[in-house]
Amino acid sequence: MTYLKPVRRGFATTIRAALAALVCCLVTFAFAQTTAKKQDFDIPAGEAKQSLKQFAAQTNEQLLAADTATAGVKTNAVRGEMTSANALDLMLANTGLKADYDTKTRSFAVRKERKPNEKTP
Repeated sequence: MTYLKPVRRGFATTIRAALAALVCCLVTFAFAQTTAKKQDFDIPAGEAKQSLKQFAAQTNEQLLAADTATAGVKTNAVRGEMTSANALDLMLANTGLKADYDTKTRSFAVRKERKPNEKTP
């Protein structure tokens, strides 16, 4: 009966694992940079429904907002260079609306902001 000697892969395996981890980190960093890149915005103040459409068109981001949440809401003007998340936060500041970003679907969802003492339905 022949026995095979175990192959020592300690150093080579460690180097490969370190390189794989480095590649994963670099890919994650590159993805984060593309999703957080700055761009120029020029969206005037106005009705939320229209402003949100302009935002989606300028950013090429998916944005979900219910008509019932945005009806009658006036948004703030957004001008200048910033990330899409910052632009949306500025647009919705003090309007009663809030935007959440879903990293899984890579989209924004706009909803009515809950008051601290308000119960969830």
